[in-house]
Amino acid sequence: MTKINLNHNSCAYADGCFTAEETILAAYFRGKCIQEANLPAGGMAAVGLTWNECKQMCPSDIAPACHNAIDTVTVSGPKESIEKFVEELKEKKIFAKEVACNQVAFHSHYMIEIAPLLKKCLENVIINPSKQRSSRWISSSVPENQWNTPLALTSSPDYHVNNLCSPVLFQEALQHIPSNAIVIELAPHCLLLAILKRSLSTDCVHLNLMKRGTHDHIAYFYSNLGKLYNEGVNLNIMSNYAPVQYPVPVNVPFISSLIASQWDHSQQWKIPTFEMFTQSLGSTQQAKHEIDLNDGSEYSSIIGHQIDGRCLFPATGYLVLVWKTYAKLHNYEDYRQMSVLFEQVQIHRATICSLTNKIIFYVNILPTNGTFEIIENNTIIVTGRISLSEQLKMQKFHKQIKFDDTNKNLQTNEIYRDFNLRGYEYSGLFRGINQINIDGTYGELKWNNDWISYIDTMLQVHLITSQGLQLPTRIDSLRIDPKFHLESISSLTSTCSVYVDYWNSLCFSGGIELFGLHCTGTSKKNKQQNTILESYLFVPFDNENIINELETCLYLILENNLTTTLSLCQIGNEKLSEEIFNFYSQQPSIKSLEYTLVTSLSIDEINKKINLVENLSSTTTTTIDLVIVNKTETNTYDWEKLFSICKSNGFILFSSDINIPTKQLQTNNFIQIVTRKNYQLWKKLSNENFKDTIVNIDEKNFQWIDQIKTLLSNSSSQRIWLLSNQIDNGIIGFFNCLRREPGGQLLRCIHIQDSEYVLNENVLKTLTTRDLAVNVYQNGVWGSYIHRHLRTSNDSTWIETDNAHVNVLNRGDLSSLTWLQSPIITTNNINDPNLDTCTVHYASLNFRDIMLVQLKKREYLKKLFPRLNDEHIANSRDTTFEQQIRFVTKGKGVDIVLNSLAEDKLQASVRLLAQHGRFLEIGKFDLSQNNPLGMSIFLKNTTFHGILLDSLFENANDDWLRVHQLVEQGIQNGVVQPLHSNVFNANEIEQAFRYMSQGKHMGKVVIKVYDESRPLIRAIRKTWFSPNKTYIITGGLGGFGLELTEWLVERGARNLILCSRSGIRTGYQLKKITYLETFFEAKILISKLNITNEKECEELISQCSLPIGGIFHLAAVLQDGLFENLTIDLFNQVVDIKYNGTKNLDKYTRIYSQKTLDYFVVFS
Repeated sequence: MTKINLNHNSCAYADGCFTAEETILAAYFRGKCIQEANLPAGGMAAVGLTWNECKQMCPSDIAPACHNAIDTVTVSGPKESIEKFVEELKEKKIFAKEVACNQVAFHSHYMIEIAPLLKKCLENVIINPSKQRSSRWISSSVPENQWNTPLALTSSPDYHVNNLCSPVLFQEALQHIPSNAIVIELAPHCLLLAILKRSLSTDCVHLNLMKRGTHDHIAYFYSNLGKLYNEGVNLNIMSNYAPVQYPVPVNVPFISSLIASQWDHSQQWKIPTFEMFTQSLGSTQQAKHEIDLNDGSEYSSIIGHQIDGRCLFPATGYLVLVWKTYAKLHNYEDYRQMSVLFEQVQIHRATICSLTNKIIFYVNILPTNGTFEIIENNTIIVTGRISLSEQLKMQKFHKQIKFDDTNKNLQTNEIYRDFNLRGYEYSGLFRGINQINIDGTYGELKWNNDWISYIDTMLQVHLITSQGLQLPTRIDSLRIDPKFHLESISSLTSTCSVYVDYWNSLCFSGGIELFGLHCTGTSKKNKQQNTILESYLFVPFDNENIINELETCLYLILENNLTTTLSLCQIGNEKLSEEIFNFYSQQPSIKSLEYTLVTSLSIDEINKKINLVENLSSTTTTTIDLVIVNKTETNTYDWEKLFSICKSNGFILFSSDINIPTKQLQTNNFIQIVTRKNYQLWKKLSNENFKDTIVNIDEKNFQWIDQIKTLLSNSSSQRIWLLSNQIDNGIIGFFNCLRREPGGQLLRCIHIQDSEYVLNENVLKTLTTRDLAVNVYQNGVWGSYIHRHLRTSNDSTWIETDNAHVNVLNRGDLSSLTWLQSPIITTNNINDPNLDTCTVHYASLNFRDIMLVQLKKREYLKKLFPRLNDEHIANSRDTTFEQQIRFVTKGKGVDIVLNSLAEDKLQASVRLLAQHGRFLEIGKFDLSQNNPLGMSIFLKNTTFHGILLDSLFENANDDWLRVHQLVEQGIQNGVVQPLHSNVFNANEIEQAFRYMSQGKHMGKVVIKVYDESRPLIRAIRKTWFSPNKTYIITGGLGGFGLELTEWLVERGARNLILCSRSGIRTGYQLKKITYLETFFEAKILISKLNITNEKECEELISQCSLPIGGIFHLAAVLQDGLFENLTIDLFNQVVDIKYNGTKNLDKYTRIYSQKTLDYFVVFS
């Protein structure tokens, strides 16, 4: 702070040297002393002269009083002299103007007369005259070279008297105000504004609190306080007001009405943030995005983006995050108002999402060029570039496509059924394709006001014509114009057209234009369930020579249990409990299993789900479905308790090594059901009396359907016995289905598989007494059918064959390398004496595998190629080979580079090309990663060739014959030399591949399959089908039928007949057939012949041009519903295709294809 003229009192107060009372009194006595001195009339004037010029030009009675600026000085002296001096200066065209001073010549020699009186008065006023001034107070009354004198160091009476008598060095004091300072003028009028602007730095801020001529001085004062606040000065405005007294008096008016009615709310003002002040600095802008998938969150819909059983964050989701960040960077309140262009987007890895854990993404954008990166868990996962988008240019050339036939278009359910089979398990908003044509070039997408899911559906459209599971890894360009897009949405259907140009890799919809989508294939997780192989066997009730006798008893109990819960109680023999528990826990019909083991022994190793109790009294269950009684350590049993806990229609299974209380069982209403060598099964009969009704269901007119429906509707204490005397009737399957419906517990089944057997009353009485669900008469005995698990040995999965190949069972897992049975060889000229078929398995040589820094390998190469010298062999593990080759070639470089190196080593190889050189790239890493090459290399007139040898095998490429000829010629003239080989036996596959992967071998790694003789190889069995046979699939155009067709074709079948009553009706069917015919060159015939008609079925089988290799009967009429709603006509339709169709196929394949038929499969 500094002062001009008499404001040193204010400085003293602000610096803490004066109290408020001292300040007022000092000012008072200074004025009083001047008034009482009766000084001659004085005057002052402002002149446009420098300080030195003023000293030279001023008359003797006039002195420079204030050094205001470099070219402005205030002079002081007698009034008449001042007036005369002003006139003289004006005549010389020098600025001069009198200053109002009340005829007092301040800061002149006249002030010396009042100095003693003023000093005396101030000595009485100033209480602490030795109070030192702080560094904040810049003195303008004492020259800078005297600031350390006693006069200048304190706010004493002498200092303030000197201020009145000495000139004001204001210009010198201003030099101590730093740049970027806020300067406040405390005066009734802003006189010094012009002087301050000329004297201070340009970055200083000048404020004044009062101004002459202002109508509202209070408003002017507070306006400048507001400016002061905007410059960063925090003010305590409340100090200007009296403290608020609480509670507020009732007469104080509310201000809410003023805010609501009189304030202008039409404009919204942004609150400045830190990011806004750093945008112009060119530094990277980072935004944090927290992804929460729980309901109600912004990103909850992403849970519908399921890929192969996992929720992956969508590729388009990354782009929307960048879009949001970029819009914020450019001060857009809503990112959807901003058109953007994404370029060179590279997705480095996928991100797995879950409902339990939130994901944090950090988006970094470089404002100078829009380069961005997305970081998750300290790893860069996406990179690319974003910029403001120009107007869409390409769409007008591609909007001529329309739907030709809506019946042949792919609909939503068909599209996502196919996606689901491939591993894309989309749901919710991500099922956004409404329909699309069979070529995948034109369709309709649903608009759900969600940009992530909508753009993702555009990526899905690209996958329509592809196969397998693929994930997007690179996007060359994506342009989004939100305004144009919303205008393109149909207001009626909320859909938007999508167009795809596969030739140009272009896809656009509304205001979105996608160019250059690149995807990478990935393998699906193996979700195949373990194969369950079972045999369906007839088992007599009374036969002691049955194998697996325990299993037959357990299955019979399961067959007679209609509920999904099962309670068991076992007495003794804890080892048996594991077997029984495992059997029932693996049954799909049992949802709840309660197992109690009664034993006094301490058992450690037992299933934790089995309850252990010491005696029957400790059991918590009062009614048991099955009681198992074994030999115990005491051989004492509480039979009455055992009989009581077994519920009505429950069972007791006895071990034969105990004394079975037969009489007690019979007394307690038990009957023996099954007799085995080691077991007896007894059933507890119900005390309820039933009326038994027998219904014969052998009649072909199916009139018995209405009879059963009537009996079920009037069921009251009756049992309905379904009877059949025909072996091919299918009664058991029909009964098992009917039994699960309401009233099914009253049904029983009798199947007599002997046409000569007559059911008499005695046998019927026995059956009704036993009251078993299924009763089958076969080969003179009564029994039932059971499903028995087939226990296959490990050897059944292997086969000894001379036709096998090597592959991994799990992609990327060398430990799963194994021999697999190969497809059937059907080469037409297999017997040509000039040709021989052979199977050769070896790893291709890669120059990266030869570590030439090793002396042994150097010698090997020099021996193989004698003209090589040591200086011609360099190390390819780093880029030092570049300097070595330049030295050898004297800076010229080489004419041909055959390269398999990657990244920086590839760039080093490129730099070695000489003028007119050729670069042959046989590696794939940089090609697949789309790494930049640089165009300057072509200034040398060079060429770059990508060499992919495997592409010569595609689409019967004729170039392969030329390559074969060149290799053959090279062998003959010695250019092609055999390499050293490292031989492994056929059973050392994994060791061979691991050895090769270490990169320590020289030459080839070869698998020795066999010697001169051709022994069989042990390989895993694989199912293959002959391309020279025909396979008939009835119902082949159904969903399962098409999948089975594709499965057959993938395994070698090339000639198929699909039977369908209606032919191709949907776009999905047409797409699937077209794909198999185009990609696999399969010949697929659609037949409408009716296999339920004998003549048409015979025609189908007899007129096949190739031998029939398999029949797959899938055809069915689906008329699902409750039995009570079934009509005879509906049942006849279902039975006709399944029953009569199967009989006809079986009949005529036995006649025409008995020797060639490999498969006859009927689907239930």
